[in-house]
Amino acid sequence: MDFGIPLVSAVMIGTALCTLMLAVYAFSRRRLSASGFSFSLLMVAIGEWAVTAAVEASASDQAIKVIAAKVQYFGIVSTPVLWFLAVRDFSHSMRWMTRRMIALLWLFPAITVIFAATNESHRLIWSLIEIGPAVPALISRGPNLIYHHGPWFWLLIVYSYILIGTATFLMIRNAVRSDNLYRSQSVVLIAGAAMPWIGNAVYIAGLSPVPGLDLTPIAFALAGLAAAWGVFRYRFLDIVPVACEVMVKSMGDGVVVLDVQNRVAEMNPAACRIFGVVAAETVGRNINEMLAAIPGQDPRLILDDRRVTQAEILAGGDERLTFDMRTSPLFDERRRFIGRLIVFHDITERKRIEEDIRSMNQTLEERVRRRTEMLEREITGHRQAREALVESEEKYRHMVENITDVIFVLDTNGYVAYISPVIERMAGYAPEDVAGRHFSVFVHPDEVRFLGTELFKALSGDHAPIEFRGVHKSGKIIHVRVSGRLIMENGRIAGLSGTLSDMTDRHLMEEERHRIESQMQHTQKLESLGVLAGGIAHDFNNILTGILGNAELAVMKLAPDSPVWDNLREIQRASFAAAELCRQMLAYSGKGRFELRRIALRDMITDISHLLEVSISKSITMRFDFPEKLSFVNADPAQVRQIVMNLIINASEAIGDGPGVIAISTGSLRCTGEYLAGCYLGESLPEGEYAYLEVADTGSGMDEETRSRIFEPFFTTKFTGRGLGLAAVIGIVRGHRGAIEIRSTRGEGTTFRVLFPVAVTTAEPGAVKSEPAGVWHGTGTLMLVDDEESVLSVGRQMLEGLGFTVLTASSGREALEKFRANRESVSAVILDLTMPHMDGVETFKELKRISPGTRVIISSGYSEHEITERFAGHDVSGFVQKPYRMEDLASKLREYVG
Repeated sequence: MDFGIPLVSAVMIGTALCTLMLAVYAFSRRRLSASGFSFSLLMVAIGEWAVTAAVEASASDQAIKVIAAKVQYFGIVSTPVLWFLAVRDFSHSMRWMTRRMIALLWLFPAITVIFAATNESHRLIWSLIEIGPAVPALISRGPNLIYHHGPWFWLLIVYSYILIGTATFLMIRNAVRSDNLYRSQSVVLIAGAAMPWIGNAVYIAGLSPVPGLDLTPIAFALAGLAAAWGVFRYRFLDIVPVACEVMVKSMGDGVVVLDVQNRVAEMNPAACRIFGVVAAETVGRNINEMLAAIPGQDPRLILDDRRVTQAEILAGGDERLTFDMRTSPLFDERRRFIGRLIVFHDITERKRIEEDIRSMNQTLEERVRRRTEMLEREITGHRQAREALVESEEKYRHMVENITDVIFVLDTNGYVAYISPVIERMAGYAPEDVAGRHFSVFVHPDEVRFLGTELFKALSGDHAPIEFRGVHKSGKIIHVRVSGRLIMENGRIAGLSGTLSDMTDRHLMEEERHRIESQMQHTQKLESLGVLAGGIAHDFNNILTGILGNAELAVMKLAPDSPVWDNLREIQRASFAAAELCRQMLAYSGKGRFELRRIALRDMITDISHLLEVSISKSITMRFDFPEKLSFVNADPAQVRQIVMNLIINASEAIGDGPGVIAISTGSLRCTGEYLAGCYLGESLPEGEYAYLEVADTGSGMDEETRSRIFEPFFTTKFTGRGLGLAAVIGIVRGHRGAIEIRSTRGEGTTFRVLFPVAVTTAEPGAVKSEPAGVWHGTGTLMLVDDEESVLSVGRQMLEGLGFTVLTASSGREALEKFRANRESVSAVILDLTMPHMDGVETFKELKRISPGTRVIISSGYSEHEITERFAGHDVSGFVQKPYRMEDLASKLREYVG
């Protein structure tokens, strides 16, 4: 046999341990509680059920599981009967049940145990046992057995539900008739009784999370835990039957035993005769119902511990007798209060003798008696009034000291007459430090005049809540809301009372919300501008392709001494400048041309340190702070150098002509999500290790308005420049999946920290070798696909100039039609990425589907890095950057087509 400890077994074992501990505890209290013995047996039955259920869940062998399921029936059939008996003993109900009747309750469970043991011969308990769907070993071991129940099982269910339902009814009735502690006990047990109903109903209905798993023992265990709560919280096993050992059934004095709630627990026969009641009907009733029948007696005084009271009672319904009533407290072995003992001693004969004696001095005794009664009433009234006043003051003090808001009272001059202790938690001042001082002691100096005016309005009758800034004793700024109400005495204003509420957390949350909203708006604006810049640059690249291409073709066709030669060269230079502007705009959009390599930031900056020093004013000092450990990133070295140059030049211009310091440092740090959220472009970046490049200057710094716009294209604070330097920086950082942190204060300098993800690869990719085009010419047929007519015209002429036969198509659909007609002759396709209706990606897939071996070269104004991401996993032959140059086009075609 192979036993494991799956989750179900662990839960069942824990259930068994809890129930067995409760059983031991309840058994130890059996002399103190009528339900202690039956409750301990109930916990044992549930424990046996849980242990066998744990064995069933842990067993790997089917036979062992069935045996454990049979043994479970000892607990299954015993639990409802014991639950019923425990509730019966607790509620003192159904006392008419004899031992024979209780024995009959066990007849049906005994038969059920026999049927479970011999089920194979008659199938009354389980008509069929089959293996259900497998469950995870973490939940249950071995085969998952599904039990199909026979007719006797359903009779058992009906029988058990009748007992549980009857017990629940008894508890509900007990709760309705009871109050305070006993009602709390009853409610706890009712809640416990509901759990087996629910657990068994879930199992029978087939809704168990594990098919075949009976949730009833767990439900009964929860019921036992609910009872345990009653045991330890409401002490329903500590009721007073211990006093029964003190009683002498034959004694002539009446003895009544009360529990902690002044309900009758026991009465001896003499007490029953005195009040003319039956003990079985009186047990559980409040003693006040009996004492109310005693004329001229206050039940509260009678129940005063260790007090002797005399009263006349119509004993047995026919004779008025006089009794001394003595009340004594009862304690258990731990000196815990568990009830009271009232002894009624018959002093009728003694009273008659005393009456004879008093008759001789009737006049004097009458005067003394009247005066004594008068004094007693006065004393009682004063004591009750004093107790009520003390109780009221205590309740008010407790309420004031525990309310979350500060309660205060000011006189007409604004001095504190009273302030609750909560002021120490809000402002750090003890109440005695503030009492007698002006309210402005914890008000911010800038708010004193404003708040004084508002308080004057309040004293004039306008007491709407207002907010002000306060100062904590530690110096921290707090935000407080005050609401007040006038104190009127004899029609005149005597002061102001109200509350102070701490609004600091709410203000901090509002400020954080505004900061996040502002940051999100700024990020969305930058992203929108990036999309716009990328789109404009892409379209502008198409236009430049036509301009630059035609100019280059014209230069090729003309002699250098042509009168328009210089004009065409100027057109080329202007086109190259425009192309550079496009590259900056593409860099801003994050779609610039990147050639990623594994580089160390420290080494890259060291290589250009001389260039950096000659790019700034001679009065500025450069400082370098590099760690010994290298920080590697996957980045385009040229683009990173552009970031450094732009930041250094900006820092130099911020310092101006005077002396200053520019500090450059690199390193790595672990960035949390909270830190990245405070950076530009960092909201969606994952937590982890990042390499950083930091440039700090001692220049003029920036105000908030300038900081919010520094990354916008064409925004500049200089007299000259296009305002694309920092726009390109954020675009490059965006393209490298990085972030930027900026710290700047007006007049104190600025620090830019650029974050890059740390490189995860260890091998540096080899450089792609290219050979100069020279006068290379190719042969064969190429297809050029682009939706711009100018690009098609220029591209066709360039390709024809390189010796190729050219087919052109202005859309993806047209390209597919021409390719199908000329697939045997077309050696390569130059395909535009962005086209209407059918873009380059869709066209590429269709071309590869028609002819998988066809070479497809992607042409775009976006970067090769962007194309690589768009065509990840596809067999792209190469990439040609727009705008076309004859030399670059020839070099690329020589490499890709040969």
